[in-house]
Amino acid sequence: MHTITNYLGQHQVCFEMLTHRHTLTSRQTAREAHVPDQRIAKGVLFCDDQRYVLAVVPASRRVDAGRLAQMLGCRELSLAGEDELVQLFPDCEVGAVPALGDAYGVSSVVDAALRGEADVYLEAGDHQHLVRVPGNAFERLLSDASWGEISA
Repeated sequence: MHTITNYLGQHQVCFEMLTHRHTLTSRQTAREAHVPDQRIAKGVLFCDDQRYVLAVVPASRRVDAGRLAQMLGCRELSLAGEDELVQLFPDCEVGAVPALGDAYGVSSVVDAALRGEADVYLEAGDHQHLVRVPGNAFERLLSDASWGEISA
């Protein structure tokens, strides 16, 4: 959680921390936090034989690995394992990866469905907190990421 809050502070982004009951999925988080699931940006870590990439999609959708691989110009992508998640996101609980890969030195690809939202909510690194950021700040934070249609 500290990496995300420090990153937001360094980039001068105003944010709000929301607390909710413990959840296991981003859709459960949306229900518990009373937030539309299309406004929760979830991060899903993929890897190929050379790199890691964080796919960022709304909680209401699933990553289309084929589209993501095509966009990245690689033949095969696979989900990263728990051991890799722990290594790359050391201050996060497994399954609560924040949607800001740059904060952890991981490149991101963001689903275009997240553009234009008034507010975007991010996992804070655990299963009980969300970070709310203004949509324009979210887009600014991810301006160096690739954006495209990577979900279904």
